[in-house]
Amino acid sequence: MRTLGTAASAALVLVLLAGCGGNDSNNTSSPKPTAQSAALVVKAQVDEVSEAIAVDENNDPNNLIGRPNGYTAATVLVDDRAGCDTTDTSSTGDFGVDCGATIEQWPSDDDAQNRSEYIQELQDGNSILGSEYDTVRDNLLLRVSGDLKPSEAKEYAEVFKSADLAKKVTDDTSVQTGEEAGDPWKLIDAGFGSQYGYAWVIARVRNNDDHAGHTVTVNFNLLDKAGELVSSGSQVSHFSWPGQVLPVATQVDVPKGRKPVRVEATLDVKDDGTFDDQTSGDLGTVRGKIYRPEFSDSFGARFEVANPTDEPLEGPSLEVVCTNRAGKIMGGAGEYPDLIPASGRVLVDVTSLYTAARPAKCVGYLAPWM
Repeated sequence: MRTLGTAASAALVLVLLAGCGGNDSNNTSSPKPTAQSAALVVKAQVDEVSEAIAVDENNDPNNLIGRPNGYTAATVLVDDRAGCDTTDTSSTGDFGVDCGATIEQWPSDDDAQNRSEYIQELQDGNSILGSEYDTVRDNLLLRVSGDLKPSEAKEYAEVFKSADLAKKVTDDTSVQTGEEAGDPWKLIDAGFGSQYGYAWVIARVRNNDDHAGHTVTVNFNLLDKAGELVSSGSQVSHFSWPGQVLPVATQVDVPKGRKPVRVEATLDVKDDGTFDDQTSGDLGTVRGKIYRPEFSDSFGARFEVANPTDEPLEGPSLEVVCTNRAGKIMGGAGEYPDLIPASGRVLVDVTSLYTAARPAKCVGYLAPWM
């Protein structure tokens, strides 16, 4: 029995069927695209796609992968406009086309075409089964959620029909530079989240030195799909203990009409002892509980923050770093509680995270403020 990974929807069905244009299946000299390679190409060109998650036998919403008369591979494209929660794909109820789109890879061109026709026949006149936009290209089937607008589905279809889907595309969203060989500190990663015309840019830097007190400066460049500079900003911080993983973050403006897709972070560390007198022991990290505030289109997170010292912490910083299922930074925020009593704890409620979609995890890094 064939099943569908779609939820109930009242959206209109629009079928977009493509031929073999742009990909000659008889040309054996060029590599044939897979569901994953095609998904990464689409992700790189559709700005609202934040993740490309490969389907396996444990998270397959249709229970078709690798089975008789099933597809050989599939990848879910998580579109931020779909509002899908992918924090746990072991529960397949909301995982699949309803997250934005899915690309299925079938054994033959006819199999892909038959799958599209089967889906449309089931959904024809039956709103309980939802709706979707289907595009076939050779043995690949692109399925886009009917909850997206026709113009949004058309963007998917145009990329899917015309792009080189076998092109090798990495899933990186950030570029890191500035680490010199032999330096005792390291730029681990960088990322950003955007909302309301602003972006929250974050870099995590590790202090591998045997002491602290260094001045840490990170410059951020936000780049668009074409590699053009959208906006820049910088932030100064300092290491407070050896071995510290230090998030350095700031807010930058995003000009109207511009869409950043990656951040370039450049690190500069000066071991001048400026903050030696404020060096402390490791204050630790805490994981937040993610929620959606009432009457809000953003996400929030609550943190129960403990003071591990026997001295009051006055005005410490809690830098919040939010990541997706792949562990890549997708936004965050900064909070500065007035006081955490000695050996005490406080509840820090971050009501608005700079993330375009629900994060898989948000971690708060506690440190003394300058």
